[in-house]
Amino acid sequence: MKLKMIVMNNIGNQFVKFLFLNTWMMKDMVQIIMVQIIMLLLIVVKINHFLDSQLKRMDYNSTMFILRLKLNKLTTIKHIY
Repeated sequence: MKLKMIVMNNIGNQFVKFLFLNTWMMKDMVQIIMVQIIMLLLIVVKINHFLDSQLKRMDYNSTMFILRLKLNKLTTIKHIY
């Protein structure tokens, strides 16, 4: 999964560099705006991916916490009996 992300990032970066070089040669405002939009989209995608991974981690932690609570309850019940 991580390798796939790295490959996708590299392809995206190459694409941006290619577009950026083209705009630098042509000096066309429309293309420069297009490049900026694409860069913004890439940044948004990266932020979304980061947030998704953080949410998954939080979810995992909360489930582990609940499981620990249940285990603690079971052990306390055994102690009482």
